[in-house]
Amino acid sequence: MARNRTSFGQPGAAKEVPKRGSGKRTMMLDALKANSHDEKSFYELIVQRALDSKDPSSGSLMREIINRLYPPSKATAPLIEFDLTTTDPVKQIEQVLKSVSSGLLPADVGQMIVGMIKDKLSVIELTELAERLERLEKLIAERNG
Repeated sequence: MARNRTSFGQPGAAKEVPKRGSGKRTMMLDALKANSHDEKSFYELIVQRALDSKDPSSGSLMREIINRLYPPSKATAPLIEFDLTTTDPVKQIEQVLKSVSSGLLPADVGQMIVGMIKDKLSVIELTELAERLERLEKLIAERNG
């Protein structure tokens, strides 16, 4: 049994959602097949053109091949040991700011640490809200039951 895909925007009004179109990779492969090529022959053509010094695109193609075979490594933050001497988030952020301003901590690393502190606060806040909601639901159930 086929399932209809629906979207719910207005209360009580379901509307049909159009099917997703082909992905770009699928469309590219279909275009290659339409021109009597498959994926393998396409790659062979690219390598052949990259190795042809008379082809004006050979440099760009070679660079693309090398980037696909050996992708550039992504930058990673340096390993830095950093002690926060307090559990108060506001004071922790102040410590990070002081360390950045005194040159002990790179600014981008300081920004990451502040972001981590903020994320921790968000998790704590959501946890506390869920606990409060659970307590309220229990109270309501006790009063109604």
